[in-house]
Amino acid sequence: MSAASRIAPSPAWISTRGVLAVARVEYFGRTVNVAARIADFARFGEVLVSEDAARSAELDGVDLRPIGPVALKGLRDGVVLAPAVRSESA
Repeated sequence: MSAASRIAPSPAWISTRGVLAVARVEYFGRTVNVAARIADFARFGEVLVSEDAARSAELDGVDLRPIGPVALKGLRDGVVLAPAVRSESA
């Protein structure tokens, strides 16, 4: 596995009958790569949601205003993004 396809591992604390263990969890693949690129593209304080994520989630109280396909580093096709903004009716 190449270093480019991994992100820093995060510890997972697991408690079993009073015994505390730390497991190393690593995530990799296209989904993580796309999420990292979206996070890099977002400005400070901005929450961006991909069109795919918006379709698969229930986002009550959130308005999404798509900004169109965005070219993200390392991805062949543009990704449609939308800033997530608290709905005025929420």
